[in-house]
Amino acid sequence: MAGTGPPGSGGYENCTAFSMPPGAAARVTVNGANVATGSGVVSDDGNYYFSWIEQTGGTVTFVVTAGGVSRTFVGFF
Repeated sequence: MAGTGPPGSGGYENCTAFSMPPGAAARVTVNGANVATGSGVVSDDGNYYFSWIEQTGGTVTFVVTAGGVSRTFVGFF
């Protein structure tokens, strides 16, 4: 996924981790560091929604884990 700014400038992105266990507690890591973002609970539709603002350009790896299920995706900012 690409951020909102020109490549290398940072930006904002709405993120979604799909097909997670509904109601499960969710944990997000960004480039290996735990972060607090989103509601902390997978929605009833089985997706975990969160927003991310990257102040500098670069590649960001997100891992969302909930109920033993993990989803990994990469943002280019």
